Amino acid sequence: MKSMILYKSGWTVGSEFIPTIKMLPTTTDCPFNEVLFDPENKVLAIVGKEKKQSYRLIPKLDDAGRATETQERKLMENFYEYYLESKEDIYNFINNFAINADSFDWKDLVDKVKK
Repeated sequence: MKSMILYKSGWTVGSEFIPTIKMLPTTTDCPFNEVLFDPENKVLAIVGKEKKQSYRLIPKLDDAGRATETQERKLMENFYEYYLESKEDIYNFINNFAINADSFDWKDLVDKVKK
């Protein structure tokens, strides 16, 4: 079910730019909205198409609509998120879903994962 394409991107940590990879769907029946590899935490984050209701902390707004330092919990609709941490799981996911997994240079980034 190869329905995504790999591409190069970047991850910003503070003022540091770290190269990474992301994946986008290539078909409408792909079950995911996007996939990104977090090089700092060595995790493949997967955003699904299905939604759920969950509480999120968001900045509280003042009367002028500006964000304040306080936060409030709000029930919001969010996409399901999945996280793969083991190198084997990350490899399997990319090989199963990326149409360009064989021709795109992605393994060097993922090989830094120790698990």
